[in-house]
Amino acid sequence: MTPAGKRKKLAAKMKFENNFSPTSQGVPILCYHNVSDTKYKNYSLYTLPVKRFKTQIRWLRRLGYSAVSLDALYEHLANGKPLPLKAVVITFDDGYRDLQTTTIPWLAKMELAHTLFLNSGKMGGTTGWIPRAPDISILSAEEVKGIDRLHGDWVDFQAHGRNHLALRNQTPETVRKEVMEDVQSLESILNRPVSYLAYPFGYYDANTVESVVKTPLRAAFTVDQGLCRRGQNLHSLPRVEILGNDWFIDFIMKLVFGWSPIAKLRTFLKLTWVKLRSG
Repeated sequence: MTPAGKRKKLAAKMKFENNFSPTSQGVPILCYHNVSDTKYKNYSLYTLPVKRFKTQIRWLRRLGYSAVSLDALYEHLANGKPLPLKAVVITFDDGYRDLQTTTIPWLAKMELAHTLFLNSGKMGGTTGWIPRAPDISILSAEEVKGIDRLHGDWVDFQAHGRNHLALRNQTPETVRKEVMEDVQSLESILNRPVSYLAYPFGYYDANTVESVVKTPLRAAFTVDQGLCRRGQNLHSLPRVEILGNDWFIDFIMKLVFGWSPIAKLRTFLKLTWVKLRSG
């Protein structure tokens, strides 16, 4: 085949791939935590260096993905409203203070919708719920208001439980209290409805979901791997975590498939090696 023929074949392949509908293929919901060049000891798994994060987002755009809001995702899942042919949702858990300088202004400049899931009871404090890394600063209510004023067209704030309490194996009363106190507090800060929840730690069970379904929330998100599709339970939707030890190929596979078999194999081999050495 001539070079011109190869280029024509490649262009046709790219056109096909960039127009494959997510209605059948699913939408990746990316779950980040912190983005910072500060090396937080014992929290490197959940902290991405700024350059690596920006490289991932630039590749996301280069591959033809469009970032959509949670409202747009919900309307697609619940009512069948169309999304861009390659839609992606970008989320961040916990609301780390680093994000107001490393991430949010840059994403807003790139005109990329993204969501921060916040614990209203932890705002202005530190990550006390993480025993090995308790001192990472969390955005305050005033900082959230300031970010909303500056970048509210592109950043959204939603619920993550008032105190970052794991909601698995909890009573319905505890689940509702943790969720609704967070929702009401955030609504008073933002002066607008809060409609979505990300389960703290990603932990939930059937009783958790049943309790959340009874709240006014439209949808809730896990950290179960996979792509988001119509027909899934709106209150236990999958998200894929983007981690500090991911290779670039892991990111691409998580973006396309909602999980990385390479990362799974790497973890399995590491655990096997540890067992063999200790045995």
